[in-house]
Amino acid sequence: MLEQFCKICAPLKAKFSLKRDRSHNVKSSNQDSGKSAASIKGSIQQATTINNNNYYTSAKTPNESTTPMQIVKEKALDTTTLQSELRLSMLGGNIFIPDNVNEQILTGIALNVRVWNTGAPSFVSSWSLMVIPHGEIPILAQLIRMPELLRVNGMHNNAVIRAIDALDLKVNTTSVGTTPVEGTLLFYVKLSQKIVLDNDTRLELIATDMYEKETRKVQRIGDWLHR
Repeated sequence: MLEQFCKICAPLKAKFSLKRDRSHNVKSSNQDSGKSAASIKGSIQQATTINNNNYYTSAKTPNESTTPMQIVKEKALDTTTLQSELRLSMLGGNIFIPDNVNEQILTGIALNVRVWNTGAPSFVSSWSLMVIPHGEIPILAQLIRMPELLRVNGMHNNAVIRAIDALDLKVNTTSVGTTPVEGTLLFYVKLSQKIVLDNDTRLELIATDMYEKETRKVQRIGDWLHR
């Protein structure tokens, strides 16, 4: 009888031991997984901190959630390494009445301009000119393609302008550096020559670089006429 009871208990003991071993293995596996997860989490937090140092100008806490899109947007805002620093100088100009035009009131403005750049390399993608009469709203002048040869009869002097001097063509595909580039910009504006030549009329020249950053230079007509 005792021998039969031992034979019955032996399989049960083995089964219980096997179950306990499995439970121990699962527990050990969970502990190892927990350690691995903690290690991975720590690595992610460390990587996030490194990325924050690269992409952000303000401090971020490791627990603060940041989406990839936010990283891209904030990195795009940090354009200190991708900014040109264009400089403009309006050296003089000729204000004249164009020949062979159908407009009854139209004034030509040929500006002698110098441009240089102290920042990241960039060409000048576009030019615009605002003519601002005293006490009036600004009028946008139209940039005109320079003809091969243009004789300008101004009120105070005459000049000959050539297409080879067109500043917009010199810098629209070539990067502007620290060495100044000089040339002529030709504009037409729907205002009388008398209004444009008024002492208090101002010319605002705007250069836009390849990063869509605008640089402005304002010149009062009276400061040209009386110097």
